[in-house]
Amino acid sequence: MAIDIEKINNDKDTIKKMIEGIERLGGNVPKLKSAVNRLEVVINTSEDIADAAEETRVALKATTEDLKKACGDDIQCDYNLFHQRQQNAVGAVFSISAKKSVANNAIRNILRRCLHEEICKRLEVCKYEKNSK
Repeated sequence: MAIDIEKINNDKDTIKKMIEGIERLGGNVPKLKSAVNRLEVVINTSEDIADAAEETRVALKATTEDLKKACGDDIQCDYNLFHQRQQNAVGAVFSISAKKSVANNAIRNILRRCLHEEICKRLEVCKYEKNSK
């Protein structure tokens, strides 16, 4: 089942407008307002993680294609490449220190979105550019 982020954002915006209308009439809905704010953070974080996964997928694919070209018709090389791909895939997801890992990219994307630009410029993790080799 695919998640329709656009629909969720539209529904969230509708709820925010309803909250504003209630507040203009003197009402107060702090729990609903807090829930909508948390939903917004979850949506943004999910988008950051999805972007990070895509960046990592592209980098892994390019690396694998380069290695396959280098192997040519060598079966042993291809076998070794297969095992190396498995190791790279695990590292590409979980390694915080690998610049192109999903974890590292997600942290960078979240920091870039949440921190003031002047602060982020001083952090090494924010400096890494998308899809650079």
